[in-house]
Order: sequence, then C-alpha cells, then structure tokens
Amino acid sequence: MILASDATKIILGSVQQLPSVELNFREVLGLVCAEDVVADLDVPSFDRSAMDGYAIRWEDIKEASDDNPLKLR
Repeated sequence: MILASDATKIILGSVQQLPSVELNFREVLGLVCAEDVVADLDVPSFDRSAMDGYAIRWEDIKEASDDNPLKLR
C-alpha cells in the first residue's frame, strides 16, 4: 500500500494535459471545461430560492438504514 498523495504523484507524472479546443455547444457532452465559465449577469437578478433541498430532523430518521428504509411525509 502507498499513500494517496504518492499515488497521485505517480499518476500525474505519467499523464500529460491535452490541449484545449473550441467546440460547438452540442459537441461537448461528456467533456470537461478547460477554464471557468462565468455568466455576464445574474439570472434572476435578485436572490431567489423557491426550493433548494429538503429539511429533515434526525429524530425522524435515526432508525433508518439500508435494511430498514423509512418513508417520510
């Protein structure tokens, strides 16, 4: 066994970065962006989060497990 940091050094030392290319939006499925994509403006222009997740209480799920799944209202 080796440390994860040593494994990372070995892997990164044996690969090289591919050059970036410009593609049509429809051709990029499954690829990785070569640089950050930043929007010119916020949409919507105000803070809004109609629904961004679910809230649960530990008391409601503490007995849940793979063998004992629970249904919540």
